[in-house]
Amino acid sequence: MSHYFSKSCLKANRGWTDRAIEMFLGACDMREPNPFYTNGSPVQFFDAERVIRAEDTEEFKRFKEARTRRSKVAKGTL
Repeated sequence: MSHYFSKSCLKANRGWTDRAIEMFLGACDMREPNPFYTNGSPVQFFDAERVIRAEDTEEFKRFKEARTRRSKVAKGTL
C-alpha cells in the first residue's frame, strides 16, 4: 500500500514551498474532500516514494539550500 504526504505536510514538516512542489512534483497524485472545510479546496496528496525521490536529487538539494540561505539573509542571521 502506498503512503502519501499532504501538501500541507510537505510545507510544514519537510520544508517544501508551493514553487518547489510545482517544480519538482507537479500535479498531485490524489485528492480527497477537505475534512475541516466542506466548501474548501480538496486536500492534495503526493506519493511518498515520489516525494523522497525528488528530495534525493541534487537539483532539489540545491534549491532547498538556496532557499535556506535566502531565509537566513532575510532574517539577518547570515
